[in-house]
Amino acid sequence: MSDSQLVKNLVIRASAGTGKTYSIATRYIYLAAVQGVPCEEILALTFSRAAAYEIYAKIIERLVLAATDEASARNEFLRIA
Repeated sequence: MSDSQLVKNLVIRASAGTGKTYSIATRYIYLAAVQGVPCEEILALTFSRAAAYEIYAKIIERLVLAATDEASARNEFLRIA
């Protein structure tokens, strides 16, 4: 995704099971790891603490996996690039 394709503000509205958590986690990782946006400048909102934790846990899980396994890191980069 090039800088010109990046939407600065994004709203994701969808029903359960449609991949919202995956989409938010992917965008967060892309902004932080690829675009170099400081984490404290990225805002993700949701309606419940449980959903917020799920997003947080998915981001951490994917970053830990990428940091500990080269193939996973490569796959993660290809997924978000």
